[in-house]
Amino acid sequence: MSWTAPAATGGVAIDDYLIDYRPEGADGWMRFGDGASTVPRADVTSLTNGVRYQFRVAAHNAIGVGPWSQVLEMTAGVPTRPRNPVAEVGYGQVRLSWRLPVRSNGADLTDYVIQYRDKGTTGWITFKDGPSTACHTTVTALANGTNYQFRVAARNARGLGVWSLQVEAEPGG
Repeated sequence: MSWTAPAATGGVAIDDYLIDYRPEGADGWMRFGDGASTVPRADVTSLTNGVRYQFRVAAHNAIGVGPWSQVLEMTAGVPTRPRNPVAEVGYGQVRLSWRLPVRSNGADLTDYVIQYRDKGTTGWITFKDGPSTACHTTVTALANGTNYQFRVAARNARGLGVWSLQVEAEPGG
C-alpha cells in the first residue's frame, strides 16, 4: 500500500502511520503491526490469498491520531479480474481480448489463464496456450454452431486471480 502524507498535521511532525485492515464484511478492524514508520507505504503481510480485504490509514503524531483515510478494498495477493472481455468469432475458433486488471497486487503478471465451456454445462476446460501476458488469445478446435462461455484470470507469483466476467460466442463459418 502507499498513500500521500496529510497536508496538515497541526504543526507537529508525523511519528507513525497506523494501518487497519479487515476481511470484507467483518465488523471490527485489526491493526497491522509494522512498528513505527513515517514512510507513506507498507507491505501488509500474512493475509489470505483470494480474500477481499478493506484497509484504512491514519497519521499519528504527538497530538494524537488524525482522521482515517478513505477505505480501500482489494483482494490480497492475487491480481484483480481482467476487464472488458470481448469475443470475436471465426471458423472453429474464438479470438478473446481483454483489458489489464486494475491491480496486480504487488507482483508482476506472469500469465493469463483462459477457460471455456459449452453454455449450460458446469465444467470449465482450461485452454492450453502456454504462458503469456498478452491481453488476447485465440481459442481453437471449437465446434461451429456451439454456444460457448469464456472467462479469463490473471496469474502472478502469489497465485491465480479473480475470474473475469463471462462472455459468450458461437463460432461458425
